[in-house]
Parts: sequence; C-alpha cells; structure tokens
Amino acid sequence: MMEQKYMEDIAQFLHDMKWIYDFHVTKIFTKDIFSQMPEDWKGSLLNLPVHTLNGIPQGKTQDDWPLSLRVFLEKCQKFSLQNLTRTSCEDDPEDVTGKVPQTLTRGLSEKKRHEVLSLLKLTERIANVTGSNYVLDIGSGLGYIDSILHHTLKLTVVGAESLKDRVKSATERQTRLFTECSGVRHIHWELTDDEETLIRAHREVVEMMKADVTCTCKEEKLETRKPLENQQSSIPVSYVTDTSQEDHHVEENSSVEKSAILIGLHSCADLSPIMLKVFQGCPQLSSLILFSCCYHKLTPEKLTMEENQSNKENCVGVTDETVGTNLGALRKGRQCPSSHNNEELRVCKFMNFPLSNALKTILSQKKISFSTFGLRLAAQESGLRWVQQTEKEHETHRNSVAYRAILEAVCDKDELAVKRLRRHTRKSSFDTFEEYINTITTNYKFVPADSSSSVDDSEENCSRQEKQDITVDFKQTSTREHISEELTECYKRFEHLFPLIEPLTGLQLALQPVMEALILIDRVSFLKEAGFYNVSLEKVFDVAISPRNVALVAVR
Repeated sequence: MMEQKYMEDIAQFLHDMKWIYDFHVTKIFTKDIFSQMPEDWKGSLLNLPVHTLNGIPQGKTQDDWPLSLRVFLEKCQKFSLQNLTRTSCEDDPEDVTGKVPQTLTRGLSEKKRHEVLSLLKLTERIANVTGSNYVLDIGSGLGYIDSILHHTLKLTVVGAESLKDRVKSATERQTRLFTECSGVRHIHWELTDDEETLIRAHREVVEMMKADVTCTCKEEKLETRKPLENQQSSIPVSYVTDTSQEDHHVEENSSVEKSAILIGLHSCADLSPIMLKVFQGCPQLSSLILFSCCYHKLTPEKLTMEENQSNKENCVGVTDETVGTNLGALRKGRQCPSSHNNEELRVCKFMNFPLSNALKTILSQKKISFSTFGLRLAAQESGLRWVQQTEKEHETHRNSVAYRAILEAVCDKDELAVKRLRRHTRKSSFDTFEEYINTITTNYKFVPADSSSSVDDSEENCSRQEKQDITVDFKQTSTREHISEELTECYKRFEHLFPLIEPLTGLQLALQPVMEALILIDRVSFLKEAGFYNVSLEKVFDVAISPRNVALVAVR
C-alpha cells in the first residue's frame, strides 16, 4: 500500500531530524540544542541575508551549502503535505459570492469567509456525487456554514456544538435569518471517544433523515438529490486513493440509505479521530469532509510507572505552552521556568496517534516515537508568512526567543521559578536586553522551583513563617541585583548562538508540513484498513490564508 511506504519514509526522516524540533523552545540553551547542529550547517547558516533566510522553509538552497543540508531541504519538499496532496477541483470560492447573500457572511473575517465559501463548493460537489440531502456538522460554532449550506444547496443541516452559549447564539442567528425554518437545527453535543457517541450519531442522523422537513424560509419543499452515475470516477483521486481496490469494497448494510454528509471544519485534537470513527460506524453517512487542527492537544495515554520509566530515554519533557514573545509562560507558577515536575512529564503515546495499524507497526519495529513537540510542530503555521519577514521582524523574534531561553537557563541553574508580583501590561518585544531584565526583576519574583508556594497565585495560601523561611533561604539568589547579574552573565555566554536561532526556526518550518503529512496519511490509512478505499487528501483552502488547508475527503 502506497501510504505505508510514505509513512515509513517520513517517520524515519522525522526521527533522524528530531533534534531540530523535539524540545521546548525556551530550552534551546539549557539543552544545548545547537551542539547537535552539524558544524558545516552552522557555517552556512550564520549571518544569512534576509532573502536567503526566508527561502529555507520553501526548500530553497544555495550551491555552496553542505550536501547534507541540501538533501534535508529536498526531502522536506518531497514529503511536504502540500506536495503530497492534490488541489481541490473547485473553482475560485469567490465565484459563488453571488449565490450567497451578504447577510449570511456578515461578521466573518477574511479567513473565515474564505473557508466557508470554499467548504460550500466542496460540499456541493460531494452532495451531487453521493445524492446526499443532509449534513451533520460537528463543531458548528455560530452556524455560518450551516445557514449557507441550507440557503444555497437546500440541504437539511444539524449543527452540533459543545459550547451551550454558541448553540444559543447560533439558534438565535438562524431565527433572525430564516424565522422558524426547520431546515437548520443546532444541538448541544460534546462528542467523546466512546460507544455512546457512536450510538447518538446514528440516532441524530436517522432522526434528521426521517423528519419531513419543509423549508419555510423559501416556502418550498427541499429537493431530493440523486447520486450521479459513475460515482467513483466523480471523486478526485490523490496519491492516497488506490483505485484498483475500489471494487473490492462491499458495504455491509447496503439496504440503508446513505444520504448524510459528515463535516468538520477545524476539528480540534481528538475530535478529528472521533469523527473518523463515527463515519466508520454510521452507515447512513455517505461521505466525510474533515479539516483537522491542534494535533498537539491529542490526549496522551495513561502510562504505567514501568512504561513511563522506559520511555524516558526516547521522549522529551512536556510543558504547558510554547512561550511566545509576551511572557505567556509566566502567567502561572506551573508554567514557570525550571519547573522540574514538568521535565518529568514524558508523553510519547497518545490515544489517537497513530490510528492505523500500519503506522503503529512501523513505529514499533523501528523503535520510533513522537512527543507532544512533534505534534505541536505539525500544528504550526506554514512557512509562507516567513517569506515576507523583514530583517527587523527576524531580529525581534530572535531576541524574544533568546531572552526567554536565557531566563530559563538562569532559573534552571539556580533551581528557581518565576512568579508574577503584580498585574502589568505585557510587552511583546524589547529593544534591549537591559529593558527585558528591568521588566523581569520589577514585575516578577524568584522563588524555589520546588516550593508549593511558587505554583499558587494566592499569597494567602503561604503562611508568614513560610514566607520568611523562603526569604532567608533565597535572599542571596533571588535579589534583584543577583538576578540581573546572572541574566547578564548568561547573555554573554550564549550571545554567539543568537544568529542561529532564526535559521533553526526556518528548519523547523521546513519540517512542519512533513509532520502534518504523517498524521493525515495515518488517518487515511486508518479508513482504508476499515474498508474505505475512496479516500483522498485535498488542498481546499489557500494555505496563505488558512494554514490547515487540507481536507480528508471520504466517500462510502
């Protein structure tokens, strides 16, 4: 099977290059990341002109670069999700603007409008091919796509949303637009990874199909679609569709009408795998259109003590959030630098990754594992915006990463954690390191990393005697003067590595679509193992507008 070969090659490639991404960004100095970068790479990547630096994520190389660096970037392009998938056959989504009243798109951002109109055209194609008259929209939010699908395509739609306030808002919006039309209905439903979800999905679809829905907003009966002839050839085929196997697929319950499309726009974390299982287990669903996101939020497996210990050599520590440029990690003590408990949390097994038996076997045989940091890499923006970066923007990003990593190094060395003293306006960038030091030492205090008082924002939870003990124990290492000296010394020690931060970021961006490709091909393989052969990955959105632009499209 072609997917298996791709997964095997991509998994090995990502494993070989894991030094580029498999760490918390704040630990580039404490983990000595740059010592793992080949020396000839360093020589080539230092002090690059902006146009050369910006070309790294797109695989643009220089003739005088080391062969290994050029091969790396070539492989990134070869295995990129954007190059392994086909472009959806729909025309420009703006072509349907005339069919969609402005009232239905009012309030949408440019990104959301592009996504909704593109999804409309894809859904229309799938509905025509399969003869589907119904849509089950999981994660429907405020119901923009639902009202547009109903108004434009006359589909009966049920939108399921996990947040009750959004269900209320979507219902109110629907009523304002179409009075009491029953063609669109919004329900509160938080899908879980269990049998109850499969049972309810079956019930919701059957009830939707049994209801005699009259479109009162247009005062006309909803038209009934019939499947197009030669259905299989109407679905675009990408490399993940093996057409030679299509005739071997036999639907177990062929007497059941297959007339509902399951759609998910930006289905976060475990919701995407759950939807794959719903599609697999609900024969009334004719097809699936799924856009995934937030891979790094996939639920980890609960490991036994023995499993956790055995994984320590192969996995990296997991912390809460990748720190941006706004000191976001300092909001709470549990996100502080040098939180040693975080370093012991090692996650290399997830409930829903890998999904396919094929990838599970590959990773097991090759002794390969992927941590939360690998999944986070897949969820990053594409490198297209990097192309437009100015020298000043690169400098700002470089400094914010370097300064935060220096703070981490000091806290790690002295076994300290940082806690906010008072509320203040967070700056996203600093002109000088002295300004950064002043902000840190003025607005934060340094406490023992293993002190329970350091992880609680409430000063009342710490007794006066405990506070005095902490002050005595750390009065030498936590004074403003001492911290300033430590930060300055650390700055001088690592300053020579600053010019490599942006090239390293470029290498990560080059790997981003490779990691995402592995995750999505695994999901295609999962469906094919379940007997669904009409499965493809399609580029639907403009990646410059919507980074998660690839849909998994499956037809039963």
